[in-house]
Amino acid sequence: MSKKNHRQAIVAEYESSLCRLMLAAVTEFPDIASGGVPERGLINFLRGNQDPPEESDPENSCHGALHDHSAVWLAVVLDRLAEEGYLERPGDGGARYSVSRNGERLRSGRDQLVHSVLPQPARLGEDPAVETRLRELRRKICDAEGRPAFSIFDNRALAWLAHHKPKNLGELVGAPGFGTRRIEKYGRRIVSLIRRTT
Repeated sequence: MSKKNHRQAIVAEYESSLCRLMLAAVTEFPDIASGGVPERGLINFLRGNQDPPEESDPENSCHGALHDHSAVWLAVVLDRLAEEGYLERPGDGGARYSVSRNGERLRSGRDQLVHSVLPQPARLGEDPAVETRLRELRRKICDAEGRPAFSIFDNRALAWLAHHKPKNLGELVGAPGFGTRRIEKYGRRIVSLIRRTT
């Protein structure tokens, strides 16, 4: 097996294992009988932000197993698991989940993931023209404020911006390092630049 194929096999097994763990958490969640597990509760359960169920076995619990993953990242994976048919959204199709037949087959190890469901990070070099313009804007802001480039937005945010090309301030919310203050301070200039460049 080549190094590339070996790496792909390891990544596929990691992704399947992570998704099996998330599906197992849905079945372990204490409120499952109420018509599906609420998304926010499930994410908090996986991140360990709430007490584990009293009846759970700490040695085999999914509680807190994904404590180092962001809530946004987990929500994206849950949504993609639902889109691929491994999770169902009972009732009104809202943010509640239960495991489907296909999800049960994946959870038990009888099936493997067909498509990748993990969010892929944006990488520099995907859109050099937009990246160049964003760097120029960042340099202008740095010069005007006398601050280093990374304090305006770092290269991870630059890659995200070039990849996602937000067209309004609301779309900046998911950008790494962009909270309310940074969006208010730089958002209009960034969005305007991206609209002009694409």
